[in-house]
Amino acid sequence: MGLTFPSPRLTGAAIFAALWAGMAQADPAGIPYAGHYGMMGWSGWIFGPLMMLLFFALLVGAAVLLIRLLGGDLGRPGAPGGDRAQEILRERFARGEIGREEFEAARAALNGGRA
Repeated sequence: MGLTFPSPRLTGAAIFAALWAGMAQADPAGIPYAGHYGMMGWSGWIFGPLMMLLFFALLVGAAVLLIRLLGGDLGRPGAPGGDRAQEILRERFARGEIGREEFEAARAALNGGRA
């Protein structure tokens, strides 16, 4: 014996009855939105936009954090590869264009007085 399904009329009637029962429970007085002022009452006018702003603030914050984490260390002082002046100074010292005293003085000047 094969699988049998209920008739479409019976299925439609069951769905209608389930929906009707839910609506009847939501408004027991029989008056739509009796004393509810909509779904969340008057507080929905305040907390709805606040929650929306909070959601978008979190979304933007997560995007900024992700970009910073994936972007690497370029642009931060002292980061490897981030300070081109220090690189040039080290290259000139390595080629012998400047001496040790001049290198130390220039490095201290670039680091704001710190050696």
